Amino acid sequence: MRTRGFAIAAVLLLAAGCASSPKGDLDSWYSSGGKDQINRVLDSASRVNQASMSPISSLEPACKDLTKQTAEAEAYDPIPHEGAQLAWSTALESFRKGAAECTAGAAAQDQPRISSGVVEIQTNGLPALRRASASIKDSLDAA
Repeated sequence: MRTRGFAIAAVLLLAAGCASSPKGDLDSWYSSGGKDQINRVLDSASRVNQASMSPISSLEPACKDLTKQTAEAEAYDPIPHEGAQLAWSTALESFRKGAAECTAGAAAQDQPRISSGVVEIQTNGLPALRRASASIKDSLDAA
């Protein structure tokens, strides 16, 4: 009976020592791959933005890469911060929609469809990504 009591006490102490804070959870998410997810999606969206000024042939690979990076980011753990997660989800949804439109438009040589996809990425996806990043930064910088 005494051994069982020690085991329970040890488990309770371990659980108390492992309790985490919201800031700690966010820091863990960010430092264990979240930052990389954000950077990969941002880099890919930026390539679409740059390619939109080039011939259509350069847009399709950029849009396909954004589709891939977005899917990987969506499969990653959610951000443990409500405001940042909401903005992140909005960004990823816009990137997914915009990249699909852009890819289909580029494959069909359909400039209006390409433009629709690029506009979705630029006017909805990138601003939402900036909001998510700012929310994360503000939370991590808070004392």
